[in-house]
Amino acid sequence: MRVLLASSSPRRRQLLSILLSDFDCCSPDIDETERDDELPNRYVERLAVAKATHASAANTLVIAADTCIGLDGVILGKPATREHARTMLLSLSGRWHQVYTGLALLSPEKRHSCVIKTEVLFADLSPSLVESYLETGEADDKAGAYGIQGAGGSFVDSIRGSYSSVVGLPLSQTRSALEDWGVAINLRVPPSAD
Repeated sequence: MRVLLASSSPRRRQLLSILLSDFDCCSPDIDETERDDELPNRYVERLAVAKATHASAANTLVIAADTCIGLDGVILGKPATREHARTMLLSLSGRWHQVYTGLALLSPEKRHSCVIKTEVLFADLSPSLVESYLETGEADDKAGAYGIQGAGGSFVDSIRGSYSSVVGLPLSQTRSALEDWGVAINLRVPPSAD
């Protein structure tokens, strides 16, 4: 059976390549607008399922994921502007927040979806440190305006849960689901992400 990753994220591609040496990728075009009063965990699961459904095809196992940050029950997605990114980062400073990743697998025979929650504690961030980080451009396309796998990882004091889920694809849960589908796991050191 063909395996298709429904994501344009180089980080998700890199993570999946740890488990599988052969899979295809596509970029599903779905509406990611939040619904009124939608909780972060429901939001990411809905989007992951929508991505998998959009990419579904005959004889294909589709894997899709979506990640967001939750702070006080509010969804922090990708920042719209630099000011928005600055506000997000300063709101996370010195606080615990939640990272939710929705994971969906879909084939013609069955479907599976779940949400992985990881808690992350940020150090206290000075305004000058935030400005320095914003200059890197890393915050521009990241949920919550930071990437834990890059320079944003220097803000993280502690983590409770799945590191790979914060990056964008929970490896343990993905591996387990693939095994349930009968997909052979081929562990390897991944190539670097672009």
